[in-house]
Amino acid sequence: MDTAGWFALAGGVGLFLYGLQLMAEGMEAAAAGPLRGMVAGLVRSVPRGILVGAAITGVVQSSAAVTLLAISLAGSGLIPLAGAAGVVMGANIGTTVTAQLLRFTGAGAAALPALLAQGCCLAGAAATLFCRKGPLRAAGQAVLGFGLLFSGLGGVRSAAAPLGQSPAFIRMLSGLRHPLPGLAAGAVSSMLLQSSSAAVGLLQALAATGAVHWGLAVPVVLGQNLGACATPLLAARAGGAGAGRQCARFHLLFNLLGGIACLGLMGAASLLGLGDALLQPADPGGIANFHTLFNLGATLVLAPFTSPLLALAGAGLTPGRQKAPAQPA
Repeated sequence: MDTAGWFALAGGVGLFLYGLQLMAEGMEAAAAGPLRGMVAGLVRSVPRGILVGAAITGVVQSSAAVTLLAISLAGSGLIPLAGAAGVVMGANIGTTVTAQLLRFTGAGAAALPALLAQGCCLAGAAATLFCRKGPLRAAGQAVLGFGLLFSGLGGVRSAAAPLGQSPAFIRMLSGLRHPLPGLAAGAVSSMLLQSSSAAVGLLQALAATGAVHWGLAVPVVLGQNLGACATPLLAARAGGAGAGRQCARFHLLFNLLGGIACLGLMGAASLLGLGDALLQPADPGGIANFHTLFNLGATLVLAPFTSPLLALAGAGLTPGRQKAPAQPA
């Protein structure tokens, strides 16, 4: 790929990341008033926490914001710790909505043509420019971010297309058969981008070249889930009470155990002679489905063990002073 192609790729990445941030900020601003009260009022158990976390994250498209909100509310004693853990698990599910939407940006996809992305940019820019404040401006910002997100990812895929024909690039990716490099790459990309959704979206764009195999895609997605734990851990450590830090540790423990179980299944598949399936090319839709199914499966398997996991996450922590959880009206 020539210099112009690399600049086009970098520009597409920048537009994609800015669009994702703009969309998340707009949706969060539009729901800022009722968001905290909604979580505090509805989260009284693990199942309800999962539903609330998934629903809110699916709307605001920021699992980090919802996870930090749960940590903050748990640390202040406004919601029970088990309910906050449920919100964290639900946020993992809700964040997969972005990957499912991004699967429709490939060449020839009719579900979300470029014309729709451009229309969202036009409508969102108009609302942002002519509405000085209020929910309408925030909604316009979200719509503008939506359009920029898909426009940017389309640019990334167009610029990265020549990489799929590069023998050196294909050999490099094909040689990454051990899961550890993929885990590390996924975790680093998620931490640098400050968004697991953005990291998964870029992996989908790279997979559109046909050079990414499942033996690499699966560890990268698992690593991206782990990388998403960095911001909540740092925030809780910097100023969180004991319950907040416990919730942040639970987030890491939950993603770590789910990743270990998935890697164990990969190893079992190789021992059973199914390892060749992991060398098949991964496609954007398949990555989106794996991302969703993994987070759903991890939640279904680990949710019944929330209490012991919270106890393990709280080992060695000194409980902070907390208010008693508010009673539901």
